[in-house]
Amino acid sequence: DEDLLGKREGYVVCKHVIALGGLDQRCYVANLSHYDEIVPARAVKARTPRPLKRVAKEPQLRYEYQGRSGNVDSDLSANRNTGLLVLQSDTVLVGRYQYELTPEHPVVFHVEDGRGNADRDRAR
Repeated sequence: DEDLLGKREGYVVCKHVIALGGLDQRCYVANLSHYDEIVPARAVKARTPRPLKRVAKEPQLRYEYQGRSGNVDSDLSANRNTGLLVLQSDTVLVGRYQYELTPEHPVVFHVEDGRGNADRDRAR
């Protein structure tokens, strides 16, 4: 699956694909982590970021859904997510990254507040 997503090519950014209205699978990872280079955006002055704390011992999160069960790692290996960050207030409970990405890479992210309200944003 990683080769389909462009690993062999070094996860290259495919700027031309956006203009043509389609997105080749090999561009998914790089385009999400370089979104600001592809889509015009304006800079917004940010306040001073607050550092995130980390738990001393990561909780063992498990799930059951439609007769299947698993944990964070099995879910990430079965789905095309560049990463997963679970926060509680200002504390990171779980942080995982895939496809050679790290916390330093900017990514487009999806936030859900636990009440079904979702938002998409970008962080660097």
